[in-house]
Amino acid sequence: MAPAPLFEALYRSGRYGEKAGAGFYGYGSQSDEPVRSMIEELQRRGAVRTGTLFEPDRLLLPMINEAALCLTEHIANANDIDMACIAGLGMKRGDERMGPLQLADEMGLDTVLAKLEALCLEFGERFRPARLLRTKVRAGHLGRKVGKGFREYA
Repeated sequence: MAPAPLFEALYRSGRYGEKAGAGFYGYGSQSDEPVRSMIEELQRRGAVRTGTLFEPDRLLLPMINEAALCLTEHIANANDIDMACIAGLGMKRGDERMGPLQLADEMGLDTVLAKLEALCLEFGERFRPARLLRTKVRAGHLGRKVGKGFREYA
């Protein structure tokens, strides 16, 4: 997976995330204005497209896709992948800690697939959906809303 150019800019500026007080978003007295400036600078240099609004999905969806590839390649199971992202990255949605596969189930695998396909058309191969994701959607395993996705729900 090719990383987004914004990741390098965030790293160089010390915006390591919530524990550091700033990442994509500002925490406490920090703001997210520096991130907007970084994006504008990347656009000026031609590192990212101009005229395209930044969306967090462009960063989260490749993570979900990579997690699906890890499942396909038997690198780890769904619980281990999610736990590694929760423990290692502090990943959460709102106030609830959750990993990329649980997040995909919450969003709906059909929604994730459609967004990845649209991003792939617009931005290229970095967003090509994993085969497992396509297979699950074809099988009707759409996530929490149907009781089965990367996990099973009662």
